[in-house]
Amino acid sequence: PTCGNISVSTGSASIFCCGRKLEPILPMDSPEVIKITVEEIDTDYFVTFDHPMTKEHYISFVAYVKSDKVFLNRLYPEQSPTCRFPITKGGKLYVYCIKHGIMIYWGGYFDYRKRNERISN
Repeated sequence: PTCGNISVSTGSASIFCCGRKLEPILPMDSPEVIKITVEEIDTDYFVTFDHPMTKEHYISFVAYVKSDKVFLNRLYPEQSPTCRFPITKGGKLYVYCIKHGIMIYWGGYFDYRKRNERISN
C-alpha cells in the first residue's frame, strides 16, 4: 500500500487498504542480491544487511517465517540495516526493498533463492 502499512496473511484472503484491494507481492528475480551476515548471539540470530538505507532506496521490512510463526522487523530510512530473530531452524527470511521488491532467503544461514528454484527440505 502507498500508506506504508504491512499486512500479513497466512492463507487466502482479500485484503483492502486505503480504499483499494491489495494484490499479493510475489518474490522477484532481482538483479540485486542483498548480502547478509548472520551471527548467533545468545538465543537470537543477529542479521546485518549490506544494503543502502536512504529515503529513496531502503529495506522496508524483514520477516522470518517458520510454519506457524512470523517474526517481523520494520526498518526505516537512515536506520542501521540490522535486526534480531529468535533462533528457529528451518525458516525463511523475507526481505522487502522498496526499489527491488521482495526477496527470499532460506537454508543454512539464509541463502538467496530465485523465484523458480524449488525448496528442498
